[in-house]
Amino acid sequence: MAGRNDLPNEAVTPDQRGRCRTCGYLAQRVLDAALEPALHEVSEAQRDTFAGELVLPGRGATSTVPHCFVHAADLEREYGTPLNRAQQAQLVLDRDRRCPRWSVYVPGFSPKEHLAYARAEQDDLERKRYQERQEENRRQFELSLQRDSRRFQLKLTIALILLVLVASALPFALARLLK
Repeated sequence: MAGRNDLPNEAVTPDQRGRCRTCGYLAQRVLDAALEPALHEVSEAQRDTFAGELVLPGRGATSTVPHCFVHAADLEREYGTPLNRAQQAQLVLDRDRRCPRWSVYVPGFSPKEHLAYARAEQDDLERKRYQERQEENRRQFELSLQRDSRRFQLKLTIALILLVLVASALPFALARLLK
C-alpha cells in the first residue's frame, strides 16, 4: 500500500510538502457562535484564495478561520484579524513549516477523513510489522528446533556407537575374566 504522503498529486511539488495549503489536515472553523462548533474542509478553490468565508446551506456566507485539524500549528493565532485577510491567509498557508504531520490533500476528503485514513494506514503498517516479527520468531523457533534435533541425533548416535563398542567388547572381557 502506498504511503499517505506518496499518493500521486501532480499539483504538489516537493517544495510544497509541509505547507498548510497542500495538507489534508487544513480545515476552517466557523466563527459564528450561533452555529454548532465544527470544522469544515477547505476546498481546492479556497486553498488558492482563502477569503475566510464559507457558504453553509440555509445560513449563507459565514466567517471562518484556518485551523490545523491535528494541531501541528496554531493557524488561528497566526491568521489573527488583519485588514487584508486574503494576503494574511497567503502568508499563513504558504509558510514553509516542514511539518512532520503533513499529509497530501485529497479533494473531497475532510480533515477528519484524512486523519482516519492516516490512522488506518498506520494500523496496517503496525499490523504488517507485527506479522513480520511473528514470522521471524517462527523461523527462529524452527531453527532452534532443528539445532536441538541435530544435537539430540548426534548424542544418540554417539551413545549407540559406544553401546555397540561396549557390547562387542563385552564377550571378550567376560571370556578373559572367566579364564
